[in-house]
Amino acid sequence: MLTLPMDSSRQYLYAMAAFIFLGLMGWYYAQSPTVKSHQNSQVETPDAIVKGLNFTQYDKQGKRSKVVFTPEMHHFNKNNSNVFEHPLITLYREQEAPWTIKAWHGKSIDGSNKITLWKNVVLYQAASANNPERMVTTDKLNYYPNKQYADTEQEVQIQQAGLLVKSKGMHAYLDKDTIELLDHVRGRYEPSSSAKS
Repeated sequence: MLTLPMDSSRQYLYAMAAFIFLGLMGWYYAQSPTVKSHQNSQVETPDAIVKGLNFTQYDKQGKRSKVVFTPEMHHFNKNNSNVFEHPLITLYREQEAPWTIKAWHGKSIDGSNKITLWKNVVLYQAASANNPERMVTTDKLNYYPNKQYADTEQEVQIQQAGLLVKSKGMHAYLDKDTIELLDHVRGRYEPSSSAKS
């Protein structure tokens, strides 16, 4: 290897040029959008995917109390959250017809204390000896499984025995078969053809 003698002023200039070049390259890469987007794109992927989930819960007497079905569920470690596609929840009651809740999408965070359902949400109860058939529709609904309670601040439409009621917001106490309407309540009654005769 051949080395040529270099005076200290030249070494200093070459060293400064190299430091400036390296500094500019570092600044350029730090400002580059591709590098930035790569640093900020921490898209979370599910740690589990379940297809055809059919979960049944029983009460202390061994009777079925709840069934949850979804064609596909994704579980994420962050916030212990689950994302459901087309969830269908059935809540069984002792003396009454079961309630069903279905939607296009659902999500639970921190386990299953609260499930948020959205897009074409339907809350339905078939007729029984004590209650007429009821159907509630809305765009978004929060369901609290441990309380058998649901609420929304969205527009709600309730159909029940010739009665059509609309409201802004609702509290549904499913264990008591009670629905409380919150604001801008308006309704229309249309008797069935057998009631008109």
